[in-house]
Amino acid sequence: MASDAPADDPGRRAHNDANHGLDHVARKAYLARRRVFASDTASHWGTLCGEQAESLRAVIALASLFGWLLGVLDITSAFLKTPIPDLEGFPIFALTPPRLLIKLGLASAHELWILSHAVYGLREAPRLWGQFRDSCLRVLEWEFEGDKFRLEQSTLDANWWKVIRVRDDKVEGALLVYVDDFLLRGPEGVLRSLAQALQDKWATTPLVVATPEQPIKFLGVDILVVEKGFVLSQQSYAEEVLRLHNVPAHVKGKIPCPRELASFEVGEGDTTPPDGEAVHQAQQVTGELLWLSQRTRPDLAYTASLLASLSRKAPERALRVAERTLAYLQRTKSAALVTLLPMRRVCKGIATRALRPTAFDRMVAGAFACSVALLLRGVLRDKPL
Repeated sequence: MASDAPADDPGRRAHNDANHGLDHVARKAYLARRRVFASDTASHWGTLCGEQAESLRAVIALASLFGWLLGVLDITSAFLKTPIPDLEGFPIFALTPPRLLIKLGLASAHELWILSHAVYGLREAPRLWGQFRDSCLRVLEWEFEGDKFRLEQSTLDANWWKVIRVRDDKVEGALLVYVDDFLLRGPEGVLRSLAQALQDKWATTPLVVATPEQPIKFLGVDILVVEKGFVLSQQSYAEEVLRLHNVPAHVKGKIPCPRELASFEVGEGDTTPPDGEAVHQAQQVTGELLWLSQRTRPDLAYTASLLASLSRKAPERALRVAERTLAYLQRTKSAALVTLLPMRRVCKGIATRALRPTAFDRMVAGAFACSVALLLRGVLRDKPL
């Protein structure tokens, strides 16, 4: 291993310096260094599939349809609970001990500690946690009122878990996961029993159930219970975006984008080649507006698409469009999506025509269709929560 080290590598220098007398430490440090930064493991272990906004809207549509409750909890210190697998080709991670332990004489300055569990800042930690979490959820079972329940991972979205009553395989709820955040859905008893099963497995925050007086937040979306349904709002996020871009409170636009700027083609007035700093700023605001449009603000979808197209080839015009869009966002920051019980007939009508193999799959397909319909129709409530 040492023979492959570059001439100026610190581990190689320590290894070649006989005065140090730490050959084994240098070799171990170099081995850890080489394996931690190995490029062939980064792409496979360093990413984690995130939650889909469509799944969130579908879960809430189903909760509204069945009159079920929604609750949230999150796993505390999730990455620290993740064991590092001992697999062929998987990197070994080594750390020096904390300085305090060295000063107290509890550790040596020349020691290296091999990690058995993930730590925050480790590139592979999110993927490791996701795999460990899913392996635990697959075998999770619990009892409620004499019935046994289990979780079954959806084939539509790997982050969607169905709550199954074992004796008849009936779906009694759902669990939506996003890294270490969990959204629970179901009748009150089933929901609370699932939360208890998760709390028996991991240390978590207390379960918070959405009520008219207490909204919950999941995936950056505030979920509020209203009469006959739910309201999905990102007002707090919109206010933060407006603050970051220093949009004055009195600046309020009536439309997200004026017609004269709404062209996807590069015009004569666009700077060529584009300025790098302008590209960065345009891409930042584009990402912020996409986060809104894909979750609760379908009225921003066209403008977000326009900005995504212009941010690299015409960033100055994209920034002018963004300025107008932020002014519109200032006026409509309290706008929100609503799911109400009258949508039940629409969902059922769509579900009966969905080509899915089971009744529950037809209902899920209907909920997805309803969530898409909400976006296409732009069902917005422009009132403070």
